[in-house]
Amino acid sequence: MRILVVTQDFPWPPNFGGRIRLDVVVRTLSELGETDLFSLVPARLEDPYEVPSDIKINRVKTLKRRKPEHSLRSRLAWTFGGLPLEVSEERDPHAAALFREWAGAYDFVWVSRAATFEVLGRPHLAPTVVDLDDLEDWKILARIEAIDADKRTGGPVSRQSDREPSTSALREIASRARKVAARTQGRLNAERWRRFQRSIASEVEQIALASVIDRARLGAPNTTVVPNGYEVPTRPVGRRDVGDPPTLLFPGNFCYAPNSDAAQW
Repeated sequence: MRILVVTQDFPWPPNFGGRIRLDVVVRTLSELGETDLFSLVPARLEDPYEVPSDIKINRVKTLKRRKPEHSLRSRLAWTFGGLPLEVSEERDPHAAALFREWAGAYDFVWVSRAATFEVLGRPHLAPTVVDLDDLEDWKILARIEAIDADKRTGGPVSRQSDREPSTSALREIASRARKVAARTQGRLNAERWRRFQRSIASEVEQIALASVIDRARLGAPNTTVVPNGYEVPTRPVGRRDVGDPPTLLFPGNFCYAPNSDAAQW
């Protein structure tokens, strides 16, 4: 069986959650058949892109992702278009053309993330699974909820003469205006992501999701849950001796529900 894996990042080293999932996917699929790997590499990432020696990959191609275009033109294109902002800013006809030239004939295709599938022109080379390891609309709505919570718990605005507002008061007004704009844009973008993800689901054989919660949220009939996991370390990481009481460090974005849930647990 010939397999193609398309990823939004180079899977190695597997030093954070997204890459750990990619590492597990590539390792597992490479054991099932002859596997090619096509990776869209973030623009900031530099060579070398090295496949671990214990993974057998037939062909590897890396292509640097287009840097997002943060311009008035790109914002106008997004405003009057239908794609999510992050996808609209990264559309790249060159990447899609290069991918078509490089790809071969396959029996099975695994694509990591909906945006990757879109950037490469929604290719239909074989029965295809698109892995939505995150539902982007729910992530955006969680960030908006955090903004609203900050507004509810924020301190009072300093009060000065109506004729001579203080610098701090003007800054507070500007800050609130930015938050209103961010919430408005965020809700529109979340709706774009919701429609976009369902559109991708309607075009492929199967969607992989990380949890049963995400499967219920997406609401598509062709879904399979592929939970996240990690290799249990063979030795402790860090110090055995800890303080009294012990102190734990949780680095991460706590507007993201799985991170905040893990810290609370």
